[in-house]
Amino acid sequence: MVKSLNAALVLLLGAFALLTAAALFTPSATRCDFSLRLAEVDCVKRGVDPFLVWDETVVLRPYYTNNPGRRSIPEGCSQQVSVYVPWEYSLAFPLSMIPPNAAWWMFSALSFLLLGFVVAVGFRRIGWLAAVPVLVVAHPIWSNFQVGNYAVHVLAAAVGMAVCLNRGKSVAAGLCWMLVLVKPQIGIPFAVPLLVRTRICTGVTAALACVVLSVPAILLCHPPLPEFFFEASKASAFAFEGCGTWPKFLCGHLGPGADIGLGLAIGAALCALMTWMLRRERDWLVYLMPAAICGSCWTYTQAYSHAMGWFVAFAIVSALVRNPKSRFLWALLALSLPVLSRALLAWHGLCAFFGFEFPMSEYAFRCADSLNSTASLAIAFAFCLWRRREGAKLILA
Repeated sequence: MVKSLNAALVLLLGAFALLTAAALFTPSATRCDFSLRLAEVDCVKRGVDPFLVWDETVVLRPYYTNNPGRRSIPEGCSQQVSVYVPWEYSLAFPLSMIPPNAAWWMFSALSFLLLGFVVAVGFRRIGWLAAVPVLVVAHPIWSNFQVGNYAVHVLAAAVGMAVCLNRGKSVAAGLCWMLVLVKPQIGIPFAVPLLVRTRICTGVTAALACVVLSVPAILLCHPPLPEFFFEASKASAFAFEGCGTWPKFLCGHLGPGADIGLGLAIGAALCALMTWMLRRERDWLVYLMPAAICGSCWTYTQAYSHAMGWFVAFAIVSALVRNPKSRFLWALLALSLPVLSRALLAWHGLCAFFGFEFPMSEYAFRCADSLNSTASLAIAFAFCLWRRREGAKLILA
C-alpha cells in the first residue's frame, strides 16, 4: 500500500514537472513579469529611478508605465516598467547583461533548481510524501513559470531560512530573509517570530544585506532617501485593492486601503499569538509556517503569495508521518478539505495555461481565493493548538 502510494506521488510530481516545463514553450508563457524586471534594471543603468518612470514624472522611451491612471499607451512604446524594492535591482542586474531569451532560460533553470531544493528538503524529512506540499501549491508555481515571477524563489528562500535557523546559522538565515523580503508583503511578517525568539543577528544581517545591495541603485539614481525604500509600496498600492482575504462584499464599504489595513492588523495579531504559543518549538520548518500564512493570506492574495501554503501542507503531512494514529491529526486532515478550493484555482490556472476561457468570474475566483486563505489560516491555528498541547503532555510526562 505504502509503495503504491509513493509510486503514485512520484508520477504526480513528474507530471507536474512536465506541465511546468511545458509552460515555458506555450504562448501563455507571457514572460511579462520577467520583462518588467529587466525594464527596471535598464532604467537604473540609465540613472533613472524606475518609480519616476512609473509615476510619469520622467518619460523614458521605449517604456510606458503600468500606472492604473493611464488611459492610453504612448505611440511607439512597446515595453513596461514596474517598481520593486531597490536591492532587487542588484539581484536582477546579471540577467540584464545577457540577451533576453538567454536570460529567460537561465531564470527558468534557476526556478527549477530552487523547486528541486524545496522538494529535496521535504524528501529528507518525510520521504516521497514531500510531493504532496508541492502539488498543493501547483497553481502559483505554474503562474511563476508562465510570467517569470519570483514565486519559487521566495518559497525556496523561506525554506532555506527555516533550515538555517534550525541549524543555528543566523547569518545565512539573514541572507535568506533578505531574498524573501524581495516580496515585502511575505517577508516582513517573519519579523514577528524572529523577534519573539530574539534572532537579532538574523534581522541585522538581512537589513545590512538589503542596504548594501541597494547602494548601486542609490549611486546611479541619486534618489531622495529614505523615500527610495518605500517607492515599491507606493507603486504597488493599487494592486492591493480588493486583494484582502475577505470577499469584497464583506469589506468594500471600509474604503480604499482600510480593508488591507484591517487585514494586516488581524494577520499580525494572529501571527504574534501563534508564535507565542509555539515559542518552545524547535522545528523551525513548522514554527515559521504560521507567520508565512498570516503574512501572505491575510494581506495579499496573488498566486505567488499562496506558494507559502507549502508550510501548512508540509506541517500537516509531517505531523501525520510522526503520529499517524492521532485522532486529532485526522480531524485536522478533514479540516483541510475546504482547501480543495485550491483545486478551483488550479483549474483556473490550467485554463490560462492552455488558453481556454476561464471557468469562473473574477468575483468567484476572489471568493474561492478567500475561502482558501481562511481555511489555510484555520489549519495553521489548529496545528499550533495541537503542538502546544502535545508539548504540555511531554513536559508533564
